[in-house]
Amino acid sequence: MLGHVLGDNRRRIFSGEGTLVIRTIKSTGICFRIVLAANIIPNTRCGVRFPLRLPLTVRYGGKELLAESQNISSAGVLLRLNEPIPAGSTIQFTISMPGRVLRLTKDILVNCTGRVVRCCSVGDRHDLAAIIDDYHFVR
Repeated sequence: MLGHVLGDNRRRIFSGEGTLVIRTIKSTGICFRIVLAANIIPNTRCGVRFPLRLPLTVRYGGKELLAESQNISSAGVLLRLNEPIPAGSTIQFTISMPGRVLRLTKDILVNCTGRVVRCCSVGDRHDLAAIIDDYHFVR
């Protein structure tokens, strides 16, 4: 296996079967999140996905692209948009989480930074899966 450090506590390892990205997250201790390429293990979700279809704007490469979420978890999001964004790209987006989903009286805005792990065509649109690297709530 070949490997290199990506920075931001991440390391990418290449094998004959695919790519393995290991990221260390420091929160209440040390936790390792392992994200495997689809050709190694097809479903490596580490959180419960909520099927929320919410309009949002993705900021990438100086552009703002309209998108709609397909599902959201604490670790990632699946978006549908009109333009492809290459895997490995960093994106920013803001989600308006409905208060009813969170059992609150009003909606909550969440600013997110993520990394695209895959983008594939679905008809004339594109499904983009991203890991959420950072988020904060807007008050």
